[in-house]
Amino acid sequence: MKSNTLSSLALATLAAFIGGCKLTSPPSEPSRHDEVLTRKNIDALTDNELKAYEHAIARMKKKSRDNIYDPQGFLWQAWVHNCPTVWQPKNQGVVPLAALSTQQDWIGNSNEFLQYCDFRPLLKSKLGLGDDDFVKVHPGQCEHAKDTFLHWHRAEFYFFEKALQNADPEGKFGPSTKNVTVPFWNFTKAPTGQRYPKAFENTHSPLYSIHRNMKPALSPSNNRRSSTVSDPNFCGFNRSDSTTDKPLSCGYTSPYLLAYQIHFNNWREFGGSPYNRAGNFGAFEAQIHNPMHAIYAGCEGQSNRPVCFMEDNSQAGFDPVFYSFHAFIDFAYGQWLQTNAAKCVNNNEYCVTGGRMFMRGTQSDSLPVPQGFSEGKTKPVEGRFANMGRAELYFDSEKVGYNYADPSKEFIDGEVIAQLIKKHRDAGFDFYLQDGTTRQSIDTTASLFSELLSYGAHAPASRVTESQIKTSKLILPEANFTTINTAQLKIVRKPMDIEDYSFQADIYLVPASVKVTPEVIKNDDFRASHLAVSTAYWALGDHSAHDGHGGHSEHMSKASSVSLDQELVHLIGAILRGKNKAKPWQLVLVVSGHEAATADHFEPLKIEFK
Repeated sequence: MKSNTLSSLALATLAAFIGGCKLTSPPSEPSRHDEVLTRKNIDALTDNELKAYEHAIARMKKKSRDNIYDPQGFLWQAWVHNCPTVWQPKNQGVVPLAALSTQQDWIGNSNEFLQYCDFRPLLKSKLGLGDDDFVKVHPGQCEHAKDTFLHWHRAEFYFFEKALQNADPEGKFGPSTKNVTVPFWNFTKAPTGQRYPKAFENTHSPLYSIHRNMKPALSPSNNRRSSTVSDPNFCGFNRSDSTTDKPLSCGYTSPYLLAYQIHFNNWREFGGSPYNRAGNFGAFEAQIHNPMHAIYAGCEGQSNRPVCFMEDNSQAGFDPVFYSFHAFIDFAYGQWLQTNAAKCVNNNEYCVTGGRMFMRGTQSDSLPVPQGFSEGKTKPVEGRFANMGRAELYFDSEKVGYNYADPSKEFIDGEVIAQLIKKHRDAGFDFYLQDGTTRQSIDTTASLFSELLSYGAHAPASRVTESQIKTSKLILPEANFTTINTAQLKIVRKPMDIEDYSFQADIYLVPASVKVTPEVIKNDDFRASHLAVSTAYWALGDHSAHDGHGGHSEHMSKASSVSLDQELVHLIGAILRGKNKAKPWQLVLVVSGHEAATADHFEPLKIEFK
C-alpha cells in the first residue's frame, strides 16, 4: 500500500531546491529493502504484528545485554538520540551486561543504569579499569531548535527500523522481524489505555517502562469543548456531549493545530530556521513535539516526581514509547512535504532547507542504507558508519522503504481549518470580553489559536501563580497591514545560574484595561477568548552539544538563554483590519510546567514587525 507518496512534481521541486547534486555511492553498499513496508497505528496492529514488534524490541534489548556497545542493540540506539560521547574500554569491544550488573530487565524497568551516557564509574569498579583504559565513541547527537530537527529524526528512525528488522529476520527465536516497522502513536486522539496506547501499558511487554508518567489522562469535566470533527476519538467533542471528558493530551496538542501547521505554515514556520544555534524552533516542534515530550509524557511539576525518560533528551530513547511518538511526528512531517512541496518556487519560503546537512549518528555498517548514501568522512570505528548521510536522502520515505497507513484516518483535512480561519476573519478577531471574563459568543469571539487547541483548556492553567505571570505593552505598527510581512513574537528566557528546565509558555492578547491574575487565567472562557499562542521548550541539557561546541557531559546543564520565536502576523493583521485597532493591548506571558519556572526568568515580551 502506497498511501503517503510524494508526487513526482513535489519531489522534483524539492530536489531542485536542495541542489539536485548527485551523490556517489560507497564502493560496497549493503543491500536495501526493495519492498515498501507500511507503518501502522499501533492500535491497529494485528496480534501477530504486535508480537513481532515486541519480539524485535526484546531481541534488541538482548543484543545490548550481550554487548552494551552493539550498535544494533537497544541501548546504543537510545544513545544515538543524544549521547555525543560514550566511553568504551580500549581492548574490550564486547562488554556484556552481566559483567556490570545482575539486572536483566534494566532498560526501562529498573532504577539501575541511570548514568545516561557515561558508564565509566561502573566500568572502572567492575572491570578494574583506569582513566587511560578508555576510548571515546560517538553514538549520536539529535538536532533540535533548528531546521534539521525533522530531518535528523527521520534518519535516526530509518536505522532504528532497519535494526528492528535485523533483530531476528529468520524467526529463530520467535516471530520473524524482517518486515517489522515502527508503529505510530497518534497522540492527537484519545488514548486507548490510561495515558498511552494499550500496548505500552501492558506490564509484561518489552514496550512497558516504569519511567514514564502514568497518571490517567482525562481532564476535568469543565474543560469539555466543542469539535467540528465527528470522530469522537479526536481531541475535542461535540458540544451536546455532556458526559465524556476529553483526553488531557488535547491540552498540549490537537488535530486542529496540527492540520493548521501542515496546511498553512511555510517551511520556516513549520520546520524551523536554518541557523546552527539553539532557539530557532519551528512551530511544529515548539507547539506539538515539546509539550508532549516535556509535560505530557514527562513528570515536570509533580511532587515526589519519578524519573521520566521522555522529559530529557539524553534519556528519551530508553522508553519504547519514544519511537512510536516520533513515528507519528515523522508521519506529520511527511504530510507537510506532500502538501507543500509543489509550493516551493525559486527558493521561496516553502522550500525545505538543511537537506545537504549530514545527520550526526553512528550506526552499524551492516545495516542497509539509502541509495546514494555517503558518510562524507572516514569511519571512526570499524563496523560503524560515522554519520547517517545527508538529510535529502530521506525526503521520500518510499525510496528508503516505508510509508504510512491511512492518513485520512489520522489527520484533519485542510478545508476544515480553512473554514475555521474564515469564520475568525469574518468575526474580526474581536477578543470581546463581557464583564472582564465571559465571552459573549463562543462561536465568534474565541481566538483562532484557542480553537485550534480545542479552546485552549489545558492542565498547567489550573496551577498558575502570580509569580508565573508577566505583562508587556503591545505597540501596534502604524503602517497599513498590507505592508507587514512578519510579526515575530520573541519569548526569551534569560541565562540563569540554575539547571536548565522545560517549560510551557502561554501568550494571551488582552485589552490593557484588564488586570490579569491567576484567577482570571484559570477561567476557561478567558483562555478561549484571549489565548494567542501556546508553545513550549523541551530542555536540551547542554546547549553547546547542539551548537557544535562541546559534549553532553552532564545530565542537565546551567540554563543558557532560550528564545522561542512565534509568528503572529495573521493575528496582528486581523486586529489591524478590525474595529479594535486603536484599543490599547497588552501581551501576557504565563509560564508553567516546572516548579522552578517564574516570569522573572523571562524578558518582557515584544513583537518585531517587518
